[in-house]
Amino acid sequence: MDISRYPFSKEAAELVQEEGYNIEDLAYHPDLAKARERALKRLFSSIEGRIDITIDEIRPMNDVYSFLISRIIVERIGDRFLKNRFAEHEAKRFFKLSEGEYLGNLVKLAEESFNLKARIIGGKSVAIPYDKYLELARGLGGEKWRLVNRDLRNGEVIVLDREFRRLLAEAIRNKILKPSEVKGELPKPLEDLALEVRRVLEAKKESLPKRRVAGRLAPCMKELLRKISEGENLPHAARFALAAYLLKMGWEKEKVVDVFRSIPDFKEKIATYQVEQIAKRGYLPPSCSKLKSMGICVDECGINNPLNYGRRIRKK
Repeated sequence: MDISRYPFSKEAAELVQEEGYNIEDLAYHPDLAKARERALKRLFSSIEGRIDITIDEIRPMNDVYSFLISRIIVERIGDRFLKNRFAEHEAKRFFKLSEGEYLGNLVKLAEESFNLKARIIGGKSVAIPYDKYLELARGLGGEKWRLVNRDLRNGEVIVLDREFRRLLAEAIRNKILKPSEVKGELPKPLEDLALEVRRVLEAKKESLPKRRVAGRLAPCMKELLRKISEGENLPHAARFALAAYLLKMGWEKEKVVDVFRSIPDFKEKIATYQVEQIAKRGYLPPSCSKLKSMGICVDECGINNPLNYGRRIRKK
């Protein structure tokens, strides 16, 4: 298995342990200079919403160490926006680089690295325990990922090759978003790298539109806005719900488009077109029952649509 493509894997971790480099080596060792350079590039790409899929074919371990150094720097900075961007970058990097991978290797990767015991069915499909499926599909949203719309057999969910890779990408994202044990100052070369990353990060944040949420927005929509402000990549169903809601609340189309600029995969042309179509067709946001099924509802408001939230508050 190509560890440069899967630096988060158990196999990669075992190789790091074998080579025996410590935190001082990560900062100073001349053999890891390329890894430090690639870590910086990796983080800059994450901040800007680009996906760096280049790999070091001469020394694959450089990609493993660049991933490790990147994680250390992200934890040292402790910024939620950066962490979400980095997690999104690594999830999408895996999804792109795993295309065409032998399915047996991916099943092995899932079990060894994420404790996900899957099995191949008919050569092109994979069976996953339903509890693991629910855990990973929760962050994807959309009708196709709901358990009621899946092929469920004897406690297992059957997914296609591409869907399996998408679920593994979520496993990678979840792994990165978990708190790590990095505490205190790092060796000076790594602190210097962190300083460079902070500079680019602050410049990126400064370039994003400043939003002040006016009026009484429904709790679920406030939560979506909070996630966006912290750099999370919302599922398309959640984006539609938020855009439809804000438009019906009287927000201008340009302002709604600006809301999504913090999303890692933001593309202005696509976002503008989608917002204009939602406005043109006059779509309503999904009902509260629908939002609950999508995992977007965060509170029991006693209403049937988030648009009714303000009216209920005024009646009180």
